[in-house]
Amino acid sequence: MAGKYLFKVWQNGNNKKYYWNAKSTNNGEIVASSSQGFASKQSAIRNAGLSGFKP
Repeated sequence: MAGKYLFKVWQNGNNKKYYWNAKSTNNGEIVASSSQGFASKQSAIRNAGLSGFKP
């Protein structure tokens, strides 16, 4: 899947948790995202890796 999506990790300003999503480079559609917030950026990246995405 390399090169076919844009990967993003961000921190929610309200609850200070980290989330991730992966968008298709073809149509900008979100193809995958975190279902929960994570305490650290590293945890969010690890979760994305378990879902098959590598930032």
